[in-house]
Amino acid sequence: MANRYRITRPGFDVVSVFGSLWARALPIPVIVALLGERGYSESSVRNQIGRMVSRGALQAERLGKFAVVSLAPHVEANFLQVSPAAVAPVYDGSLSLLLY
Repeated sequence: MANRYRITRPGFDVVSVFGSLWARALPIPVIVALLGERGYSESSVRNQIGRMVSRGALQAERLGKFAVVSLAPHVEANFLQVSPAAVAPVYDGSLSLLLY
């Protein structure tokens, strides 16, 4: 698993912005403004986004004046698995039990 790394609190907060807004992509100024309300400085948010892009957790694309970032496909897939919108598997009538 080459693209696994320990996510920091600022990194977690960056990913959480996407879930909070139910967004697939966001301009960097929007992320900066939202995390500024949580006490993060603009430079720390921009640095964290840059680190996450270089690690492959986010994808960045320039659209006109602003850069827009989105979750990388592997991060988005994991994120959608734990989101409230995830579809629960159909119950097949069986029950598994794990004893330790």
